[in-house]
Amino acid sequence: MRYLFDSAQPKDRNGNAHRHMIARKTFLAEAHVVAVQVLLIAVLSFVPARAENLAVREVKMIDAPRVFHPGDDDKPGYWQDFGITTAFDFSMASNTLVAVIKETNGPSRLFIFDLERGTIRFQPTISKREIRSVRLSPDGKIAAVPTGEDKEITLWNVETGVLIDKKVIEGSAADVDWHPSGELLAVVAGKKIEIWKFSGGALERQQSLRAARAEAEWPMSARWNPDGDYLAIGTNTPAVYIAKPSNGSQSATLSPLPKGAVYMVEWSPSGDRLAAAGFGAGGEISIWKDPRLALDSPFERKYALVRTLAPSTGQWFGKPTWDPSGELVVLGDSESTCSVWDASSGTRLKSFMPHPGSAVLECHWKGDYLITVGSHPDKNFRIWNVTKP
Repeated sequence: MRYLFDSAQPKDRNGNAHRHMIARKTFLAEAHVVAVQVLLIAVLSFVPARAENLAVREVKMIDAPRVFHPGDDDKPGYWQDFGITTAFDFSMASNTLVAVIKETNGPSRLFIFDLERGTIRFQPTISKREIRSVRLSPDGKIAAVPTGEDKEITLWNVETGVLIDKKVIEGSAADVDWHPSGELLAVVAGKKIEIWKFSGGALERQQSLRAARAEAEWPMSARWNPDGDYLAIGTNTPAVYIAKPSNGSQSATLSPLPKGAVYMVEWSPSGDRLAAAGFGAGGEISIWKDPRLALDSPFERKYALVRTLAPSTGQWFGKPTWDPSGELVVLGDSESTCSVWDASSGTRLKSFMPHPGSAVLECHWKGDYLITVGSHPDKNFRIWNVTKP
């Protein structure tokens, strides 16, 4: 073993260098370097191995609705679809997929599918306007649909296709979410969030929450946390507020401010994290840890922005969804790519193209299945099984 600066080594009383002490220290130093190198190799190799082991397999496809027009004389027949899916949801409990599909220069229809068979049960026409949200109740038996500029909240029985109730709200109905109990709904209504109670087959307004702090601000999305105690509100300014409907309290906006108008907020399944989606090119996905503490601890910041996810230059993300474990976030984009991200590290673990040549408009992950829907030309619903190592 070679020693540097040997003349400067300490001597014993006979003038001999304590080489055995230096050798031991040098050995420990070299061992430390080797250990650090091994650790770095392990860390750097962990994510690729995990990404390679993340398997995505298509299980089935549900065809986008369409109708055949027979030919006449010398004109051949042709197929016509019903437009673009503007919102969808599904439930394994009721074996149901619901989708709002807007026809070009035509109405919006609520399509109710048998999830297993892929067949259409019902397809009521619900509005002449574009609708951006539909949510199934926790038991999967009722579809809540806010009708946009029609300023109504409607409830539909997915087993019969019958309208259960319809109520007028104070403003444009942009979004809706069911309380985990299935007894309350939060409805984005103009500049407010209206809380409605559903009981005995009828809706009854309970309260209205302020959701705009400025003249040009309005809410775009509202989501209950898994326990049903808190409500996350995303606005166009952009801002994200945490509210507690039980006492009417609200936090200041989470910071730093997200990029892009916040058109979607989603709690992780455990409720310890919140993803906020910024709209349009340049919009990002912001992920906060313990966001409810922005309300519970207003004088001491205890929540944190843990990660931001950005699309490729000039592209935009669709609506995000969490995996059941709350570790992964899945995002579709305008490049036809669907990506699985590690929510903590911000690492893109897997990318695939569920709808080649079509933007991925929306995706939902529940239980063992991830469902995606595309824009033109692939407007079908595709069901995927994602296996983690």
